[in-house]
This record gives sequence, C-alpha cells and structure tokens, in this order.
Amino acid sequence: KEMPVVGGRSSIKIDLTQGETYYWCTCGRSKNQPWCDGSHAGTSFKPLAYTAIETKTAGICTCKRTKNAPFCDGSHNMLPDELPVDTTTTGYVKPEFKEYKVVA
Repeated sequence: KEMPVVGGRSSIKIDLTQGETYYWCTCGRSKNQPWCDGSHAGTSFKPLAYTAIETKTAGICTCKRTKNAPFCDGSHNMLPDELPVDTTTTGYVKPEFKEYKVVA
C-alpha cells in the first residue's frame, strides 16, 4: 500500500466555518497543507471532503497518520525521527483556500 508523504510534524490551527466543505490532503504532497492542491495526481490518493458541523478553530493534521482525519490526534509525536518531512509544504494555509483544481 502506498504511504503518504509526511506533510508536517505538527497540526495547523484552522478556523472552520459551519457548512463549508474542505478538502483535506491525504497524500502529504500538497503545497497548501493541510488542504489538497491536486498534487496527488498520479498517485492512489484522493482528498478527503470534510464539511464542518460547527464553526470553530481546530488542529488539522499535516503528518497524514491521524486516525481521526482531518483532525490531529497527536500521531505526529510517534513519527520516527528518520522519517523525512516534505519541507516544500507551507506552514500556513490561506483560510480562503477550500478546494483544489487539477490543471491538465
């Protein structure tokens, strides 16, 4: 089974808006962590659509190992030190970015 790239070793605090749908990156390759930007093209990964059930600030996973996607569950604390992190991903996500577009 193809494993996702580690997009980061911590969560990103995001302001979620009730009723809005967000597309969480599952591959770890997105340059717009934690959201999908279409970088999964050519892999077996697809983004996870999440519709916020309430307006709140939440820690969103970037390590891609959470058991409670898209939310951080602390799994990044268990990653081995030698597991590489994709350092090209951003540490901050523009809040207005909510979906991806694949450009052919």
